[in-house]
Order: sequence, then C-alpha cells, then structure tokens
Amino acid sequence: MSNNCQMVVFSNKAYNAVIRESFDKDPVETGGILLGHILDNGVWIVMEVLPPGIKCIFERAYFEYDDAFVNYLAQSVANQYRIPLELLGLWHRHPGSMDVFSSTDDGTNTTFALQNPHGVISGLVNIDPQFRLTMYHMENPQYVGHQYHRPNYERIDVEVGDDIIPDEYFQLKYYDGEGSSLNPFVERSHTKASRSVRTEGASSYHTTNADIQDRHVSSTNDLSRLWEILKRNKIISLIVIALLVTSIFSFKTAIEGCTSGVKSLISWISDNLTNEPCISSHEVTLKVGEEITLSAKNTNRKNKIVWKTSDRHIISVDNNGNVVAHKEGLAEVILYLDKKEIDRCKINVVSAEQSNETQACQLSYTELTLRVGQESSLQLNGALEQSEIVWTSQDDAVATVTRKGTISAKKAGHTIITATFGGKEYKCDVLVETDDVEEQRNVVKIKLPGFRGSGTASLPLTAKSCKIDFKHEGEIDTKLVSFRSEDTLIATITNNGVVTPIKIGKVSIVVSYDGIDHDTLSLTITQK
Repeated sequence: MSNNCQMVVFSNKAYNAVIRESFDKDPVETGGILLGHILDNGVWIVMEVLPPGIKCIFERAYFEYDDAFVNYLAQSVANQYRIPLELLGLWHRHPGSMDVFSSTDDGTNTTFALQNPHGVISGLVNIDPQFRLTMYHMENPQYVGHQYHRPNYERIDVEVGDDIIPDEYFQLKYYDGEGSSLNPFVERSHTKASRSVRTEGASSYHTTNADIQDRHVSSTNDLSRLWEILKRNKIISLIVIALLVTSIFSFKTAIEGCTSGVKSLISWISDNLTNEPCISSHEVTLKVGEEITLSAKNTNRKNKIVWKTSDRHIISVDNNGNVVAHKEGLAEVILYLDKKEIDRCKINVVSAEQSNETQACQLSYTELTLRVGQESSLQLNGALEQSEIVWTSQDDAVATVTRKGTISAKKAGHTIITATFGGKEYKCDVLVETDDVEEQRNVVKIKLPGFRGSGTASLPLTAKSCKIDFKHEGEIDTKLVSFRSEDTLIATITNNGVVTPIKIGKVSIVVSYDGIDHDTLSLTITQK
C-alpha cells in the first residue's frame, strides 16, 4: 500500500453529500470535489464535498463539471475553517456498475494528481441497487518511475464518522461558539437556559380563548379605574403628563445613542477583520535554490512569532521568515502567533529549468500499437510552444518520428518515442506488429463526415460544447474509439467526442480506433 495514502476518512457531512448527490441525479452520471486534510500517517480526511456546479453536463455515460463554479466554491468553503482545507480529489457516479475508470477518467485523475505531490484520491459510486463507494489513490505521475499505458490505481479502505476525526479540524476560522470575539453583541437579559429552542413543556405556554377574554376584561377594568383617579386628582394628572413627556424624550435620546453605538461597533469590527494577523503572501512559486522572505502582517512587538514548514525536505524557513526552496514539490509555510496557528502560505517548488508553462504537460498517448506501414501522431498537451518540442525515436529501424510528432512504423519490434520540452522528457512505448496480426482491424473504417460529407465543420466560440458524429464500416467496440485535438489551445475534445471551443482558429480533430488513426476533421472556431 502507498505510504502517501493508507486510509480515507469521511466526515458525516461529506459522506451524506455524496449519497444525496448520487440519488438526486440517478440514473445519470454526476460527481463532486473532495476537500480536507492529508495527515503525516497517510490518513486522508474528507471534510467537505462540493457539488458539481450549476452549468454541468449530466448524461448516462458522460459528465462534466462547471469549472468556474467549483473553483469559486472551493476557495470559499476551504477558507471558512481555522485550518484551511486543501484539494484532495474527486468522485463520480458510474452507470452500469462499472468498478474501473474509463480513459477519460484517467485523464481527469492525472490532471488532479499533478497538482499535489501526494497524488489524488478518486471515488467511484455504484447503485446496483445498493449504494457503494469505492476509493482509489493515484500517485503523482512526476514521482512514478515508469508509467504504463494506464495510471496505477490502488484501492484504499474507507471509514466514516465525525468521532474519529480530531476536533481541531472542525474548528471554524471566524466564529466557533460564544467564546469567539465576533459575537453579534446583542444585549441579553435572559440566561443561557433561555437560548434553547426545544419544545419540552410547551403545553405550559398554551393559552385558551377563554384566558385571552379574561385578560382583556381585566385590562379594560384596570384602565377604567385609572381614568377615574386622574379625573378626580389634577395634581396626579399633571405628574403623569410630565412623566410621559420625559419618557418620550428619554426614549428618543436612547435611540440616538444606540444608533451611534452600533455604527462605532461596525467600524470597530471592520477594522479588526482588515487588521487580522496574516502572512504577507498566500501562494508563491519558487525554483529550486531560490529564496523569498515572508513577513507577519498586523502583529506587535509583544507577540511571539514562530515560522514552521510542513515539509523540510522541500522548503526550509528560519525565525525571520526567510524561505529556501530545496527540491520540487508542494509545501506550506505556517505562521504561529503566541503558540497559535494564524495563517499558511503555499509554496510550489519547480526545477531550475522548468517554467510554469511546462508543469502540466502530458503526451496524448503513453503506449501505441501500430502495424508495419501505418502512421500515428503524438501530441504533447500543455506545451504552449509546439515548435520547441524535440522528438526522437530509440530505434529508427522500428519506427521513426518527425519534428511534428508523426510516427511511421517500419518493421516489427519495440521502440520508445521521446518528446523533450522544458528540460523534461515524456515517453511513449510503441509496439510495431506485422501485417498479418489482427486482420480484423482492416475491416473497421471510421470516418468524420463533417458538414454534408465535406470533412470540415465550424463551431461558434459561444457554444459550450458539441458532440462530433462519426460513421463506421464493420463491427466496432465503442470503447476503442477515441478522439484528440491537434491544438488544445483552440479546442479540446474528450474521448467521447465532445468538443469545447477555446479561441478562434482552425484545428484538426483526429478519430482513432484501438490506437490507430482513421480520419481527420478540419474544425473552424468562429466568432458567432
């Protein structure tokens, strides 16, 4: 079992959110984002589960998040806790009782895993008909020695219960009970017992119609007697009038005083929130060997300031807030004030040669099977400058590769195609078979007809997504059909053929069957 993940623990709230979302969207696919904490002992605690968003795509065999909504909500929810939550992974519902990830899932899980040095946890929910949640852990691909055609998943044990989660992870950042300094400051004349909203003994407060009538008659009689006394005694009448006038002016003065006090209180609270102690930066990217100095804002000389690091192998920090980056990875600098944790700053350390633009690069294939004479194209997704990629083949006699990543199979055998970019290497295992292997593949032909069979199509930039249609000859297994975009900066496409426009321009959409390219569609992204 991976040292990075030994067990996943859900809070009651988080687990309930998964169940609710699954049954609410049944029978279509759905999912959510997992937020929580990673402990040093390999336990991953899921405190919150975010919904997939408002503008989502829910289908029986496809599901897509509302990225803008989820990113906003993640920041909002994570910062409500005294110990901020971090992104742990995701979960989604699989129709048809599938207990394995699809190729589209592999891409999504890889994207999440690259954001965390500890990898990612990903859950599969099945309802067949009982509710089942299976959790898997995937290592960060950057720290895996050899990555096969599919990512390496490891099934992880799951526990549920608030009682097995340390209390400190439930503490809220601003208000966590009456001991907080941010109480609503409402003057109370009652005791703590009167704060209860329970209904025990409610019958003692029940009032009948007869009781109301009796009280009304009694009040009327009292007023009549008071009026008779005032008519008979003018001195008492003058005293009563004077008291009423004094009371009115006193009430007006009290209201003005309260208004002034409330304004002062609001101003005081706003100043306190603005001047709350914190770290000068909350997220920094450093190269190995670089340094930066962080400072504690809104503190005074009486405060005892202590700086700590969450991973001394990645970064170190001294008593003055000087941070030094030692090796690639993600760590945090923690600020303590008078032995109490106040704030955290995320430090992302990259290699000296690596820029931010090359961190999330990934080959379109990590394993290919070709027949002698066939060609296939590789693409390094995430590389902004495709012209800077250097393509090489380990054995040109088996397969060659052009400067644009086009592979040509020469003879039966095995070779490795390498793409070098930004000081890093990305490899694809290529197996070349003879012509007489799997002759059934020759029967299958897949075409992208486009508009009226022209092989071209257009899509407005304002369109959220569009599914590409294809035609085929011979019997096919739809699971072996896949799509890719030759320029993901203009448009992206899922393995199911759903295109999302990114910017105006032209892009080639390629359809493959069992790893072999079959046809290309010329797609133009227009303004309207």
